Amino acid sequence: MLLEIDNDIPSPDQPTNTFVAIRPPWPVAQQVYSGATQLCSQAGIAGSRRPSSILHMTVLPIGRYGGRLPRKLLKQIDCAVSMVRLPAIEIMLNEAGSFETRKRHVPFVLEGSELAEVCGLRLAIHAALRVKGLNVPAPKAYAPHMTLAYASQRSPRRKVEPFIWQAREFQLIESWVGQTKYIELGRWALNHGV
Repeated sequence: MLLEIDNDIPSPDQPTNTFVAIRPPWPVAQQVYSGATQLCSQAGIAGSRRPSSILHMTVLPIGRYGGRLPRKLLKQIDCAVSMVRLPAIEIMLNEAGSFETRKRHVPFVLEGSELAEVCGLRLAIHAALRVKGLNVPAPKAYAPHMTLAYASQRSPRRKVEPFIWQAREFQLIESWVGQTKYIELGRWALNHGV
């Protein structure tokens, strides 16, 4: 369901990225953030760490805009993703390393070897959006991950003590580009068929 947000509305000249995400519950986000300090140190990552308040796994990018998405489009997204009926997803992130990218600032991320259900959620959300006539591109290459930091150097992947939680919802997030500011626009339950 969409959330009512009367304040914190970006101006039309503020670029935003809007995406569907899974976010860890607050205690897990705090654990990940604390663990990230040690993991980054061990890997020699000196870049800035992501605050615990914005740690997430992107499931599906919706698009980049100036300001907030129009209310009509938000309602269409709500109508579409409300059709998604999936059970809660067990998340286990047990590997850390640099994400494969050609960008200058390389993401240092947590990944997991058994995240097929996150990929299934992505496909279900994408299909629901298409059914409602929303053409959101979904690149075929997708590796669920949680970015901990950005750095100029790369770090090989290594096994780490796992971070585990049960994702019981997914969210629509608006990220204010260059501001490290996230606004939650909506959330939908993952508890069907349990």
